[in-house]
Amino acid sequence: MLDTGSVATIVSENFVRYHGLTTVTSRASSDITLVSASGKPLEIIGLTDFTVNINGLIIPIYARVARYITHDLILGTDFLRENGVVIDYNLGLVSLNEDLVRIPLQTEFKQRNIVTNVEAVCLPAETEALINVRCPRYFEGKTVLLEPVPSLQFTVCAAARSLGRCINGKTVCRVFNPNPYSVVLRKGMRLASIHTTDVISSCSTYKETKTCKQTPRKILNKQSEAQLETFAEDYGFTINKDLTNEQRRDLLQLLYDYKGVFARSLAEMKVYQGYEHDIELVSNRRIFKRNYRLTPEDASIAENQIKEMVDLGIVEETADPYFNSPIFLVDKKNGEKRLIIDLRDLNAAARPMLVQLPKVNDLLDEVTSKKCTYLSSCDLKAGFWQVKLREGSRPYTTFTAPQSGLRYSFRRIPFGLNSSPAALCRCLMKIFAGKLGGNIYLYMDDILVANETWQGHLETMEDTLRTLEINELSCNPSKCMFGMSKLEFLGFEISGDGIKIGRRKLAAIEKIAPPKNRKSLQRILGLINFWRKFVPQFSQNTYHMRKLLAKDVAFVWSSQCEKELQYLKTCLTSDPILQPINTEKDLIIMTDASGKTGLGYQILQIGTIIKCMRLAMVLRP
Repeated sequence: MLDTGSVATIVSENFVRYHGLTTVTSRASSDITLVSASGKPLEIIGLTDFTVNINGLIIPIYARVARYITHDLILGTDFLRENGVVIDYNLGLVSLNEDLVRIPLQTEFKQRNIVTNVEAVCLPAETEALINVRCPRYFEGKTVLLEPVPSLQFTVCAAARSLGRCINGKTVCRVFNPNPYSVVLRKGMRLASIHTTDVISSCSTYKETKTCKQTPRKILNKQSEAQLETFAEDYGFTINKDLTNEQRRDLLQLLYDYKGVFARSLAEMKVYQGYEHDIELVSNRRIFKRNYRLTPEDASIAENQIKEMVDLGIVEETADPYFNSPIFLVDKKNGEKRLIIDLRDLNAAARPMLVQLPKVNDLLDEVTSKKCTYLSSCDLKAGFWQVKLREGSRPYTTFTAPQSGLRYSFRRIPFGLNSSPAALCRCLMKIFAGKLGGNIYLYMDDILVANETWQGHLETMEDTLRTLEINELSCNPSKCMFGMSKLEFLGFEISGDGIKIGRRKLAAIEKIAPPKNRKSLQRILGLINFWRKFVPQFSQNTYHMRKLLAKDVAFVWSSQCEKELQYLKTCLTSDPILQPINTEKDLIIMTDASGKTGLGYQILQIGTIIKCMRLAMVLRP
């Protein structure tokens, strides 16, 4: 307890005994007479000293020990004076040592001046968002000022000062998650204080001037057209052939200005400096598994690839004897072989890293709804090897060379580690924070840029490439596509016309053969179910196939099942297009309901079905 009326700091005898402190009897313990609030003198039995930790600040305390007091520790004016304590009743804060540390006073907030979270929200690491908050009734229909509450600021998240309007008891609050991990803002959580605008001394409306002309992009290193074409051929970019000569020249000049972003080989690949990944084990169990047996040819290939990884700084020699993961080789499409570290045992012992990814359907709908004319995509070059692994976690990834017997560990996050995708995704979400959702879209290591105009597309592309260059991340030029009118993204072909199934997926669908058992049927239905929105009356036309999945039903592939399978293949291979919603046209809402079972609805547009949903919902009296 902070007691501004106490001339000395006092602790109880029970406090001293519980914490094992030493009590010293001296004249200083009785140099003054202390009187309680009731007027009775306090019995002082000695002196003691100890330290307290206040929000990370360690403070030594020299106190008198009283036999009977109501609080275990009473901080008097001697403590307040020595530590420069300032008590602000208006803000509900106590600050120490020239505002080095702040702690809240133990007082209840005035609920009428606090806004609370409407629903639970997961906020990704180091990102900000606009959160719906509930306002007190007094502010209904008014323009309000939201301000952070100092005692709540940066405890879980941070709220920004902002203006808004309270409508139907709600407004929005800008919230930032400064932590390197995701946080959940629970429903009803207090986020900020709310005030009417009469507390603002001055405020002026910002008016955007339309007189400023758009300045052309500043070319960093101007090249001739022949040099640019040689550059494009050397790097192997995929560029839309329908672009005009001027558009192609502007695009190639932009790519040349930022050619440091593209790595044609692992030797040109850069390393992101803003993050080091940490592998957290759930137990102290040592993970050591002997190497698999390799042929002499495979062992020689593995040794060469390990040597190359050492030269590139991806792995390093280690003497750690407690961990080992076996290695093997797999065939690549070009006939070569790739070294694989089998990290399955490590994955079983490592705590998984969680990251919130956008929903694929929502992301595709958002992109296609803008009916963008120009699309570009960038893919990172061996993205995991561009993120560093913390030194303390490197021994966990140890493996042994098959011929030399030397042991190595990764300096970068390895392929096959269960937390590698989340770590890379976290880095990209951090560097593109505040830029996603406008014209830049991100899913894992796939970066999509979409614009309606060519000039806007160049500006967004330059912003994307500059961001990658500043953060020392490298793209694979042979997998990058620029200025396309349509391209494949997340297994779909997207364009200004809508969403189609990717060409490679269509080829796989055409090769689907009738299943021989229940397992095969489950795989087929699982595959087709991913594209069920492209199939009209999906449930009705899979009835007989789904009946074979029932328990204790003999698997007999009938003509009806074959008919349903052919219907599904026909629907998908006929190249259907899902068009985005047209906000300029009217929407038709069709509903039906039952008094006992539930309700359903459809949202339609003339010539286009936007959404068709059924809600199974029990109605309670």
